[in-house]
Amino acid sequence: MGTWKNWSKISTGPYQGKLELRMVGLGESGFQLEVRDQSGNVIQYFPGAPNIKESLINTGGAGIIAHLAVGPTKLGGFLATGIDGCLYHVESNGSQSRWQKTFGPGKFLGSVYSWATMDGCAEVLGEGTDHQLAYAHISPKQDRDNIKQWENLGQPGEVAGEKGLNGRLSVVYDGQGLHVLVRGQDNHLWHTFGKNNDHQAKRTFSNWTNLGGGLCQPPVAICTRNGIECFVIGEDNEPFVNTWDGVQWHGFVSMGGQLNGLPTAVYIEGSNQTFVFGRGIHDQLWYCQRNGTDWQEWQSIGDGLTGDPAVWEESISDGTELISCVVLRQNGSLWLRELHLARSE
Repeated sequence: MGTWKNWSKISTGPYQGKLELRMVGLGESGFQLEVRDQSGNVIQYFPGAPNIKESLINTGGAGIIAHLAVGPTKLGGFLATGIDGCLYHVESNGSQSRWQKTFGPGKFLGSVYSWATMDGCAEVLGEGTDHQLAYAHISPKQDRDNIKQWENLGQPGEVAGEKGLNGRLSVVYDGQGLHVLVRGQDNHLWHTFGKNNDHQAKRTFSNWTNLGGGLCQPPVAICTRNGIECFVIGEDNEPFVNTWDGVQWHGFVSMGGQLNGLPTAVYIEGSNQTFVFGRGIHDQLWYCQRNGTDWQEWQSIGDGLTGDPAVWEESISDGTELISCVVLRQNGSLWLRELHLARSE
């Protein structure tokens, strides 16, 4: 087991909405957390900054931004979708005073996912009009304020049933390509895979595969030593996990308990452990961990949450692994709690 530190307040705020976490991007290190102030402006918080107050940057966007982007990297700055359904970006260095509109597939129905590769290419995926999956591949020479080459990757769903995406997508890179997992309009879990192609070439995605039904929230997936772990919330708010071993999916396995919202998960490479966090039905923060193949009992480590947690993991100099969990609590403040794990665990 590890050692949980006491709760500490990051910022009084007050803030609102859903926390979004991502890697800061190529050429930079650390994580970036985004949240909204009470006016609707996007606030960026960089946990690795030495001075917490100075690391809080107001990038504006009140009355413009509807959904913050998800994903591990940035595309020439930070992305979001506007209340008009169009794609917007703001520069990463804070020098740009307002969000700029760029070209998209017409309208986005939710948040987009951005991914940047080491060769300077970038990819964006999102739920477009008619609930189809929209995809763009952008080379380093293309104008990233003028993205025109969008591809329609189709609508998951059975021919005789409801078709299309239903909420935010989860994208995982496993070294071989991009796995895209979505909740369909039929409340089933659907999967498509875009394999790695030649240098600076767009991906070819597979047909959609139905992995089973009964979802009441979009999926959350992470990459592990053993493949991919995809977490979903089923009927009666019960969390399940479906595992990909590189060859096949193994079906839904119940994790027990109840969660009221999207879970979030982190993987510890050295010890082959997975930690899953979520907001319980009584606004408590719960977590469950996998040691090897076995899932432990859920444990409560806090209360008063008003939204889903944001969690990341990093190695620190004293020989331990650090899991950081940030939540919004009832007074609109940002709070942090940390778990220190010995690397030998």
